[in-house]
Amino acid sequence: MYQKHSTEVLEYEAEVIKVIRGESKLNPDLLNKLYEDAKEKVTEAEQSIKTLESRIQNNEHVKTSLSQQFDVMKTWADIYDECDLENKKMILSRIMKSVRVKRGYEIEIDWTVECEQLGINAETTQMF
Repeated sequence: MYQKHSTEVLEYEAEVIKVIRGESKLNPDLLNKLYEDAKEKVTEAEQSIKTLESRIQNNEHVKTSLSQQFDVMKTWADIYDECDLENKKMILSRIMKSVRVKRGYEIEIDWTVECEQLGINAETTQMF
């Protein structure tokens, strides 16, 4: 889209030169309007490109952050998996205040630490 509008602007600029030389059959006012419209479309396309590039960069930051959180969780999960039952109970008792199981096996957990410290999304802990 950007390339198409840029090419169109270049074509109108070439036609302006023809108007100046008296070689063009186009009306200068019409050509000027077409040229300005094409330049406006190029500007809009450039803005769209900048917006998309910003989104891509933001998504890369989110991806990196999630990857780091996953690595932390994976490490903790590995440590937890290697523990014996008594140590697992101790770890869980340190990070959970209470666990409530409702009808339909809806589980609510009250944490003693902030979910962010564990790398857990707070929304996920609302309902399992």
